[in-house]
Amino acid sequence: MNQRIPSRIASACLTAKAVAIAIATALTLSVQATAAEAEDIGMLLQSGSYQEALDRIDALPQESRAQPQMRLYHGMALMALDRRSDAMRSFEALAAEHPEMPEPFNNMAVLQAASGRYGDARVLLEQALRADARYSVALENIGDVYIKLANQTYARLRTLQPARKSARKRHEAVQLISRVIDRPGSTK
Repeated sequence: MNQRIPSRIASACLTAKAVAIAIATALTLSVQATAAEAEDIGMLLQSGSYQEALDRIDALPQESRAQPQMRLYHGMALMALDRRSDAMRSFEALAAEHPEMPEPFNNMAVLQAASGRYGDARVLLEQALRADARYSVALENIGDVYIKLANQTYARLRTLQPARKSARKRHEAVQLISRVIDRPGSTK
């Protein structure tokens, strides 16, 4: 009787070890597959194949689609396909679940700025920078938003006090900078 108990325990331990190894292997393979999928989809987005990237994401198993990187790519594809409200909802959900990620806040800010809501964009970019103060894309974008806000402010001041020379000079300077940042290719 004493000999059987240790063999059963040993057998149970081996079985538990085998299960643990199998789970670890499956998780490793899943992470590797997700990383490869993410790389492929990232390349599709970079090449401008937005619908193909979206289709690939939608075809993934739920656990892969639920990964933060895939959700970010999903929102980016929607944004590029001009499905702004869908993209905004996607980024809002991602930001709510992963407030440590600056990218969803940045992308929501881009959508707000594209609609002329620079104040809302500024708030979102500040959130992105709270998540990661070194996120250079958000730093550049917040600089651009400040320029847009300054342009709006000086334009309003000039309507209130058209004879004010200092307002005119500042507005003209800000307009010049604004034209530079609005040029295609100025973000590279």
